[in-house]
Amino acid sequence: MNPIMARIVAELKKRRIRDKELCSYIGISQSTFATWKVKDRDPKAVYLPKIAKYLGVSLEYLLCGTDEEEGADAAGNFDGVGNNDAAGNFDGAGSNDGAGSAAEKDMSKQTAEIANAICNRPELLDFFETAVDAKTDDIMRLTALLKRLKTAADE
Repeated sequence: MNPIMARIVAELKKRRIRDKELCSYIGISQSTFATWKVKDRDPKAVYLPKIAKYLGVSLEYLLCGTDEEEGADAAGNFDGVGNNDAAGNFDGAGSNDGAGSAAEKDMSKQTAEIANAICNRPELLDFFETAVDAKTDDIMRLTALLKRLKTAADE
């Protein structure tokens, strides 16, 4: 089982929640959930904030497996230390224990910005979900095309 699903299954077991209850809450069939488990697939990104909220864990915990299990707001935004900023966004400040290198904190900040952008803009979520299954060459070509379109729009 992949790490994200392993964490979900562990949290369900820990909280004594049946798969059926989670499936009903996030709006999927039990067979879809079983496929995620059996075929070693990650849930679609659109479901992760709902799963995190239902299980009472942060999105960061589901994705990264940090020990920090709290800190997600209702929209699935997180701050990496259990507190959201005034807008409820992940700010990437610090690590779970206050330690960590500058590089780790920079990576956490970058991850936070990406996660919030994806979660807060439906078109980016669609783009991300499509890109997850795309070949690297296709992603590189599409990225170059988007950069050219942005440059043309800025002129």
